[in-house]
Amino acid sequence: MSVVLRSGWELDNPNNSSVIFKARIPQTLFGVPGGGTKQVEIVNNISTGNFDYYRLNLLGQRESQPFLSYNASNDIPTIKNLSVYEEFYDTQNGQKQFSTAIKSSKEATLDLAQLNAGVDPVSVRNYNSIKAKPGYASLGNAAAAPAPPKKDPLLDPGPGADPSSGGGADPLSGAEVTAYENSQRLFAKNKALLKYPLNQSSEVYDYIRIQPVDYVAGLNDINTPQAALESVRTRIKNTGIYPTIFLPMTPSISETNSVGWGADELNPVQAAFGQAAMNSVASAGTGDLKTFATTTVEGIRDAVNAVTTDTKLSKFISAYFAGQAVQANLLGRAGIVINPNLELLFQGPKLRSFRYNFRFTPRDDKEAKEIRRIIRVFKKSMAVRRTEGSLFLAPPAVYEIKYIFKGGGDHPFLNKIKPCALTGFNVNYAPDGSYMTYQDGSMTSYTVDMQFDELEPIYNEDISQDLESETMDF
Repeated sequence: MSVVLRSGWELDNPNNSSVIFKARIPQTLFGVPGGGTKQVEIVNNISTGNFDYYRLNLLGQRESQPFLSYNASNDIPTIKNLSVYEEFYDTQNGQKQFSTAIKSSKEATLDLAQLNAGVDPVSVRNYNSIKAKPGYASLGNAAAAPAPPKKDPLLDPGPGADPSSGGGADPLSGAEVTAYENSQRLFAKNKALLKYPLNQSSEVYDYIRIQPVDYVAGLNDINTPQAALESVRTRIKNTGIYPTIFLPMTPSISETNSVGWGADELNPVQAAFGQAAMNSVASAGTGDLKTFATTTVEGIRDAVNAVTTDTKLSKFISAYFAGQAVQANLLGRAGIVINPNLELLFQGPKLRSFRYNFRFTPRDDKEAKEIRRIIRVFKKSMAVRRTEGSLFLAPPAVYEIKYIFKGGGDHPFLNKIKPCALTGFNVNYAPDGSYMTYQDGSMTSYTVDMQFDELEPIYNEDISQDLESETMDF
């Protein structure tokens, strides 16, 4: 690749950095009635390879937040503002423009990094690091391009397609996940996002964003068992296998928080023998078996003496065992019971569940196909995967769910949700009680019922102590 600095790129001086560059490129407005052309400002970081896309306001200044961000580490662009993204990259031609813009941005970023890599060891290291990242290896600067992915039988059936292939990796080593990513980029040739309704403006309405992502088990690497204690949110990654899905708000949105508490009893007799057992266990920690044995015997003896020398308890024990012998409740007939010291005790956290019911009613053939894509993405992503040889099963995708406020960020008055598993998915193809289709075979209406369960509970530190926080938190 020739080292030619693409015209229009300059240092982004307000950032006071020698590694931040910016440029403006004209983009056709495919998603705006009447079309036209508008400039988009791209800001890149030649030390990381990441870049952001910004829309310009009426004064020609870039807006405060990017509408799209590209991460070179996983070669995934993330949509930050759907409505702005659709202005430029909606429709099939818009998707072609998107692919061209991303490729051009990568090439310019790599050129700038190479020009900046003089004798300074840091800049040289940055350049070499960028070349090796997944987002730039495809340009032919690092290693050979990876083998073409296998066709997915759901979207592009063909001879020899094997959805369960894991690339021959050891299913317990964690490499199987990487093989899966390389061989099953299901929607690489399709839209990066799906939404219903198609004509709804995300800048005006709120919506639910659902992103299938890969789940990495806590003990994926048996050599680092402490990883099992890490938060689930640190063990998921968006590999770009599945598109982002935007769905309308449902009539009923709720959350239920619960904690495990249960009744427990500890009467005086149990307490006496329990204390003896605790003393014995404590002595066992010293490693002195002789002391452990002596402490155990003495503890039990002391507990027995304490119980039998207590006048009230000794009578209770006599009455209790006498009742057992004659199969009668002698204590109850005497009108007394031993105090059970009943108390409600904390037993642990509980997981939350979220249920959504969506009704899809296609109004044209494009929307009918979009609904079919959405249903297929959920069915495919929630399905259990078989590893090489079908000896083991790997977990399906998990989901990041967000309530989005007017095409921007998290809804300020609705709860956040931790990564979830899709535990139930039901499609009713005839929700109106009769079989009806359009001329092309599309159903006139669908209802989809989904049950999501969070992968980990809500902890105290997940919720801000600031009562004036701008979000509802979890």
